[in-house]
Formats: sequence, C-alpha cells, structure tokens
Amino acid sequence: MIQRCLLSLIFIVFIPLALGCEKHASPKPVDFLFVLFDAGETNAMVPVLKQLANTDHSFVVILFGTSRSLNIADKLAGSEILDGADMTGLSIDNRWDRNEGLPDDKLRRITQAYQPKVVITGASTKLQVQFAKAYQATSQILAYYDNYGPIDNISYAPIVRKLEEVVDGLMVPSTSVAKTAKTANVLVVGQPALERTLENFKTIDSAEVYKKTGLKSNRPIVSFFGGYDPEYKAVLTTFVKGIKAFPEVQAVIRPHPKAGDALERDVVADEKCSNCIISTTDMTTPEAVSLSDVVVCHHSTVGIQAIFLGKSVVYVDVPGNTFTNPDLSEWHFSPQVTNVADFKEAMKEATKKDAVKPDELFALAGIPRQGADRVVEVLMDELKNGSVTTK
Repeated sequence: MIQRCLLSLIFIVFIPLALGCEKHASPKPVDFLFVLFDAGETNAMVPVLKQLANTDHSFVVILFGTSRSLNIADKLAGSEILDGADMTGLSIDNRWDRNEGLPDDKLRRITQAYQPKVVITGASTKLQVQFAKAYQATSQILAYYDNYGPIDNISYAPIVRKLEEVVDGLMVPSTSVAKTAKTANVLVVGQPALERTLENFKTIDSAEVYKKTGLKSNRPIVSFFGGYDPEYKAVLTTFVKGIKAFPEVQAVIRPHPKAGDALERDVVADEKCSNCIISTTDMTTPEAVSLSDVVVCHHSTVGIQAIFLGKSVVYVDVPGNTFTNPDLSEWHFSPQVTNVADFKEAMKEATKKDAVKPDELFALAGIPRQGADRVVEVLMDELKNGSVTTK
C-alpha cells in the first residue's frame, strides 16, 4: 500500500515537471542577435560580424530573403549562422514580400529559443519590425538602414518609420540620410559594405575576370544593374533599345538578386539586341563594375558605389518618377534619363567624364570612414550601458 502511494506521488510530481521542462526550455542567452534580409544590409554587417568573431562576445545571425543566398557562413566559419526559412518552415527567399510578416507561432519558435542582450536588424522588412517588437521588453534594439537616399524616397519607407518607433538606435550611413530620420536616436556610422567594396576593388585581377567571362578587353563595357519594381520593364527596355546604337559596346545586363533573369531574356530577345549579354553568376558585382567603362542602373545602390570606384554612371527611369539619391539631388555627377534619345546622349557624355576621387566623395556625402569599427563601437556601448549615444 505504502509503495503504491509513493509511486503515485512520484508520478504526480515528476511527470508534470518533466512535461513543463519540455514545453518551456530556457532560451539560449547571447550577447547579440542579428536579423538580416536584404543584400545591402547583410553586406554591410559582414565586416562587423568578422570583428565580433574575434572577440569573446557571443552572437547569432538569422538570415531571411536575399541574405540566405550570399554565403556569409563561408566568411564566418565557426559562427552560429542560421537559415530563417529552415527555422520557420516557410519559403522565405528573395521572392518573399517584404510587407508580409511571420505567423505568430513561427516568430515565437525563434524568439523563445534565444534571449539576446542586443538585437540588430536591417530596416527593410515587416518581419524585422516583428523581431524588434518581440524583443523590445527584454533587449536593446538597433536597426541599420543601408540605403544612401532619403528614407521617404524608398518603397519600404513605412517599414523604416515603424522601426523608428521601436528601436533604441537607428544606424545610418551618412549625415544626409540622418537628416531624413524622424527618431532622435539616429547614429551616423558610415557604410562598411562600401569600404569593403573599395578594398576588394583593388585586388581584382581584371585579366582573370576577362578570361572567365569571355568578355573582350579591346571593346568597351557598359554594365546595367537591374531592378524588380513595377517600372523596371520599361526602364530595361529603354536601356536595351538605346544600347543597340552602340554596337561596339559589350552591354552586360546584371539581373537583380531578388529576381530571376526571365524578363531580361525576353526583352533582349524582343529587341534583338545582339550586343547584350545577360550575366548572372559568372562574376561578382565588384568585378562587373571594375571592367565597366560606364555603369547604368535604375534605383540600385550600385550606382553610388560605382561613383566611389571612379566610374561614370547613368540612371534610367520612367517619366514622372520621383526617385532620387544624394548623387542626383546633391552631388550632380550623374544624369537621370527617361527616354531612349536622352539615354544615347548621356552615354556619349559619360565616356568623356573624369573620375571623382573617393576621398572627396566621402567628405561630400558625409559618410564617415571606418564604418565597421563605428558599428562595433555602438554595439559594445549598447551592450555595456544599455543606451546609445546620438551623433
């Protein structure tokens, strides 16, 4: 009788405890949790993550969207780099709608697994807003806005504005962008990806790139960097029609990482552009820019980077579009055209321009150097003091 009572007591006490432990496992404590989606914000954070990897601080990186395809785990061997799609069971790739959030149960699956002291997100998707809100009560929240243009001029400005209401600090690349922020806690930290691009640019072996791509070194190269917004097809068509007037040019078309190359192939075929070459995986963006005599783009930040690399740039848009960036609104180095005739004229002028010196551009743009160091400094300050210093 006594044995049966003891067994019953053990069953009553032990089983609920065991079940409770299974359901409510303690989250893993980490110093920093990064939530990344777009290529721009991810590339900007890679130099930061490399620095953190050489410290005693713990960090976890969760990749969604385009960031999943950038192979950053190869650059951060031994670090905890996680695939957000695998963690949620959802197909969150580069086709995921940035305005679509995660279901509550999927979000909880991740937020209950980790307890960070500081959360760092990009500023480009609704799911990043969700992570910021989920950790708002227990963690310090930072976001990095990587775009060079005014916040209200980008398609996902409402997302940035929602993040501003939640974060303890919004990091931006330049003083000109800082002026367009609404939060008082804005920090000008520079652009680590731009500085890394400039360094990588110096190491590119042009002869090797020509060899692996089959491009000819004795013919000029114009690289067009694609987009994916509703106006993009019209912009692409303007470029393809216009570049046909320069048959000596090798017109390299680079589809946007967020999209495939089906549209580009259709437009090139429809326009019978014999000097158009669609390039997807045969070279990196810095390699494509390095070979180019002229860089053409729609709304891509590659245009800004190309100017820093000493290249002539032409922006192509549609009539009535209000897109701008510091180059178009403040520096005035590059033309913005909306039709084939103006594009042809811009191309003729682009080949005559002298390169702009990078140091002059950094000063003019209000982009401080040592961006990765500055971001790490902000992170450490947040970790230590629980507050950022507005600069």
